[in-house]
Amino acid sequence: MVGRGIHLFSFAILAFSASKNEFDNGSEQTRCSLGGTVPLTATGLKTGQWQLSTPYGYTCSEGSITVTGLDLSERFTSNDSGCAGPFAIRPLAERLTLLGGGL
Repeated sequence: MVGRGIHLFSFAILAFSASKNEFDNGSEQTRCSLGGTVPLTATGLKTGQWQLSTPYGYTCSEGSITVTGLDLSERFTSNDSGCAGPFAIRPLAERLTLLGGGL
């Protein structure tokens, strides 16, 4: 099962994804992600020739790992992660653009 979507709003871009995988060895994984970007011009900030935005995201996943052999206990794993930071684009010439970002 997989679900995905990207929505473009006047103030931001929002993306989401969800999936559930079952593997041949009996292991399972469930994952969901939510993220997007907010252009700072949508907040009324004057940026000149710079296109500034704040990308962000969050992902969670969990699953069970099938254990074979002498260890008969079922193992479970999960993970949560997130990110946010600045991103900038500025045209320098007709065929040259500067990209930057980080945190």
